Amino acid sequence: MKWFTRGWYDGDLSEEEEEGVRAAYSLHLEELAPRLREGAEVLVASVNLHDGQVRDWTVPSEGAIELRVLIGDRQVGYEFLTLRYLDAELIRAPKSDFSVLELMRQGAELLYDEVDIADDGRFEHRVLCWPDAEFGVRFRAVDVSRRPASPADRR
Repeated sequence: MKWFTRGWYDGDLSEEEEEGVRAAYSLHLEELAPRLREGAEVLVASVNLHDGQVRDWTVPSEGAIELRVLIGDRQVGYEFLTLRYLDAELIRAPKSDFSVLELMRQGAELLYDEVDIADDGRFEHRVLCWPDAEFGVRFRAVDVSRRPASPADRR
């Protein structure tokens, strides 16, 4: 994570520093907006992974990563979100085995995410997780699909 680090989440920063991080990321998104395409703009505009629960992840074909997450809360409702990343690779995590992050265990949740552009021109979607994991996906395009869920789907 570049902005929403573990230290930021744990409260290691002063209130002023914490607000500085939020302001810096907002400025980053403003500057990035004209370059977002191929679904990356959807990640920024309408995907909120906070408190999301990973339900499944697969590598359906070479260069594709699919992540299925239960998102939402009692106020806005729940839905299953599927992110299908194309021309993708896992970063900041073991490339061969996503399961070592233990994101499907009881109590594990997605906390914060950030979107950036990598040096090779692809996008990066980085995610900070509870209790202690972090991962990212570098990708050329992402397809976002949604399906209704209910509070009973929470673990």
